[in-house]
Amino acid sequence: MNKSAALIARYLTEILTKTYDEDSIRNLLIAFRDKLKGNSFLKEVAHFIAHPEREQGICHSQIDTLYIKNKLLGDQVQKMIDNEIIEKNKDNNKFLEREMLNYIDYRKINKTVFDLVFIKGADLFDPQLFKKHYGKSKEQILQFIKRCYNLSEGFYELRYIPASDLIYLDEYTRFIRGTFQLKSVFDIEVLKSEFKHSFESEVQRLNIKGDSSILAKELDNIVICFLSIMNDAKFKLFDGTVAPGYLGVYQDDQSDNYEIVYIVEGWFKYPLISTGIDFHSLTDTDIKLESFERIPFNFLSRSGENLKFSNI
Repeated sequence: MNKSAALIARYLTEILTKTYDEDSIRNLLIAFRDKLKGNSFLKEVAHFIAHPEREQGICHSQIDTLYIKNKLLGDQVQKMIDNEIIEKNKDNNKFLEREMLNYIDYRKINKTVFDLVFIKGADLFDPQLFKKHYGKSKEQILQFIKRCYNLSEGFYELRYIPASDLIYLDEYTRFIRGTFQLKSVFDIEVLKSEFKHSFESEVQRLNIKGDSSILAKELDNIVICFLSIMNDAKFKLFDGTVAPGYLGVYQDDQSDNYEIVYIVEGWFKYPLISTGIDFHSLTDTDIKLESFERIPFNFLSRSGENLKFSNI
């Protein structure tokens, strides 16, 4: 067994014997990084260890998409306030809604803005959303939008199209511009499945002794370790803005639970990942936090058979 395999075996054994902490997961990712193929959240966390300021990757791409829509819409609303458009038309909600969504001039659109708002932006929607409203798939809608433009010198310029197509283009692009789905970007169950598959394969390949069922039982804690590793990540966005990422909480009004969420703060505070895990299950304190407030601990350490939040 070479050194890399020996290190992977060592840290996986710590998981199976429930002796691991955040450092174990960090070191496992460092040893495991070269084995990760394609784009995955696991690979993203591994790259973050080496490059904490992100300018690419699936997390960065999703954040950029969320940021640009909020930023451009916010700028448009401020312009409307400054020009007294809102005050003069406060009883005409339909007009104000259309004006707000004019944060993009659909006749000529910068390629970066086009790709982030329309192409990647549509990827954030529920796949059934377009079917529900228009009876068409996301792919059909995006193909139609692309056919309406010519790409030239970094801009998508509107082609000459029939008036009927222009009506559909206006409707489809306004729908994408104006739809904000308030949900976490990544499905926590998909992430846990990804981690479980990757690590179980290594347990079998390296013939690591121990109860492999423990791995599945520890997935919640392992996920929180990954997110804690990403505390203080910095995401450099399309306009040069740097958005910090951190572990925080979200309090459901219907319960006393403080759900652990990974938050990105730029023009907005957005839950990139909602874990469904209660903050108080990982601390012995009765500290109270506001929704989207940063968790005041920076490490997950071992306390007997349990992981607990602590400070280094």
